[in-house]
Amino acid sequence: MREQQRQTAGEGAQQLQVSGDLIINTGVTEERAAEIARGIARSEMERFSSEANELGTQRISDFSDRLIEEFSAKAQLGAFADPAFQVLLRKAQAGAASTDRETDYDLLVALLDDRVKRGSDRHIRAGLDQAVQMVDHVDGEALLGLTVLQAAQQFGPLHGQIDRGLDLMDNLFEQLMQDSLPEDMPWLDHLDVLGAVRVMHLGLGTLKPFDEYYPDAHFIGYLSPGIEVGSDQESRVAEELAAASVRMESIDHELRPGFRRLPFVTVRHFDRVVEKFPFQSTIGAEVARRIAVEEYGLGTAMPELREPLIQKLEERPNLQRLRAWWNSIPTGVQITAVGRVLATANAKRLDKRGLLPPLD
Repeated sequence: MREQQRQTAGEGAQQLQVSGDLIINTGVTEERAAEIARGIARSEMERFSSEANELGTQRISDFSDRLIEEFSAKAQLGAFADPAFQVLLRKAQAGAASTDRETDYDLLVALLDDRVKRGSDRHIRAGLDQAVQMVDHVDGEALLGLTVLQAAQQFGPLHGQIDRGLDLMDNLFEQLMQDSLPEDMPWLDHLDVLGAVRVMHLGLGTLKPFDEYYPDAHFIGYLSPGIEVGSDQESRVAEELAAASVRMESIDHELRPGFRRLPFVTVRHFDRVVEKFPFQSTIGAEVARRIAVEEYGLGTAMPELREPLIQKLEERPNLQRLRAWWNSIPTGVQITAVGRVLATANAKRLDKRGLLPPLD
């Protein structure tokens, strides 16, 4: 997650960069990209009857226009020169020709963009190839459920203050949950048939309750014990930090009056900040991390703090809705690799405010 000022946040957030196994700057122009797309489309349309040719050609043209416009804006037109990308483009054109939902064009563009960003990972590449061929088959309501479920597992804030972090997540899910969320089993069975999820039938499992899963997955730093103000522990920690020439800023613990905690949501968040802004010495970094984990309890959740955090979460209407929907899911469900890339691409499509971290 990242804030609207484009501050990167969330587990696994990455700085914006183009990477993968594609050579991006190959001098491919918009005109040349369009020519390549038309050439691939011609061979694809040979599979259709003359009656279907006109409609299919128009759909592929509309999709290709959106793709070229998006890739041109991101300086990614060089992808059209890559044979592997052309193979995937052919599959995307077939999906575009088969669908009557224009939103599917945007989803296909998002998946191809993901292919450019993360194509060097063969596991992701395999999932992307399958997801592209799935777009015209997946039900819209089921796709929304998949997207929200994956987002709840994948994305979290990187803001040390509770209210700011919860507000950020509430804003994200406001974008993702603009339509009705699916209920009961049909949407899960549909996604299971497509291979986007694996459903655990016959009482083999259920989703972990939201109140147990969500706080620990994304906000465990908010639940840390912290250090009591004015205690011997506070004095001892201050002396140890001073001896190591380390400065660590703490904040008032919103859920535990009279205590202070570190402004990080996870230990990984702490490590990333240290990596970006390293301490002056290795010893200083070791001291800081030990104090963060052992003294402030970063990475350890106090069970009694979950309820007051959930109360704050319930004050946000979209997080309240997410909680109720999550707890209504009737069975255990595991999102597959193809489901993850499909859901992530759809979340990026719906994220008009730019809250999500860029793909790497």
